[in-house]
Amino acid sequence: MKNLFDSFREKVKKYPVVWYAWYLATGRTPEKREYIVDEEQKVAYLMNSKAACSSIKVSMLRKKDVADDYSIHYFDDHSRMREDLFSDEDWFKFTFVRNPFSRLVSCYESKYHADRKFLGKTKEILDFDEYLGGYMKEDKGFAHFVGQVVKIPDHFADRHFRSQYRLLAGKAKKPAFDFIGKMERLEEEYRPIQEKYGFDPIRIYNRVEYGDWRDYYTEDLARKVFRKYKKMSNSLAMNRNIVICSAIV
Repeated sequence: MKNLFDSFREKVKKYPVVWYAWYLATGRTPEKREYIVDEEQKVAYLMNSKAACSSIKVSMLRKKDVADDYSIHYFDDHSRMREDLFSDEDWFKFTFVRNPFSRLVSCYESKYHADRKFLGKTKEILDFDEYLGGYMKEDKGFAHFVGQVVKIPDHFADRHFRSQYRLLAGKAKKPAFDFIGKMERLEEEYRPIQEKYGFDPIRIYNRVEYGDWRDYYTEDLARKVFRKYKKMSNSLAMNRNIVICSAIV
């Protein structure tokens, strides 16, 4: 039976619509939003993959001795906060977003190169190996990766390239946070939060090494990615060096 299923999966993995239908039929839903929560101080950080979430998690959980080896993700200290807490004004709710163009390059380099080199010896199955039946398992270059990403509806998108606007907005029509910072200004914008709530100073974890992200794009690829994440770019002013909103006093 397993061999039959594997054979079927190989034949249909080029057609993700088959897996969309399977996910819907089996009741699969997008990954739940995850938060790092300090209940005593009523602080909640929405985890946004590929936007310094490991570094912020280490800081908030005060894990001074954690190694820079992905092990921070194995801690169970985070929780899924009830969405109704967003109406509670006593809570300080924040997150960080990232330029969607560089975020996609980081996702590509992480999942196809860095993760395979670092985790391949200890994990048999990596993030994209079985995602959508292996639709994105093979590395065929960045242009091919972009072509796959832009075809996948956000409802089924992996958390590492799902629209940040969809992540932040959830079921609401617009994000409801007290502070939305930019990863590109992480140290500057996170410091007031860190100092106010007594978190550890920020340290960079799980850094993915690559050159200038702009070198990955042709004009055509840039247009595809812009259209994919247009709402995010416009709504959160990703192309401007501004802080969206702040409740740090």
